[in-house]
Amino acid sequence: MYDKYQTYDNGSHSRPASEVAAERREQIASQQAELQAFKDRDLARQTAVDSTPEMRIALWERRHGLALPRDPRHPLVQFVATSTELGLEQVRQEQKTRALRRAAVAR
Repeated sequence: MYDKYQTYDNGSHSRPASEVAAERREQIASQQAELQAFKDRDLARQTAVDSTPEMRIALWERRHGLALPRDPRHPLVQFVATSTELGLEQVRQEQKTRALRRAAVAR
């Protein structure tokens, strides 16, 4: 007869809850360290001389969850320039490039 409340031993042994919890904490710490390393790499690439302005701005957008403002006088434009170590004119040029792309797609 089938007893749904009976636990069957399938050859694996239960581990103490403290051991399972410790293993999970280690997994979480490892994931957090990996995420932090990814963020650190992105931050370094955001200001790297060999990264193009387009790449730097895209990294800034991803890190902050914001899009580059379309208005060249928007206060964030200066912040983007400072954060990416680009000149203000380089950021504005990227705005113009994106505007041209949008216009080309709209046709």
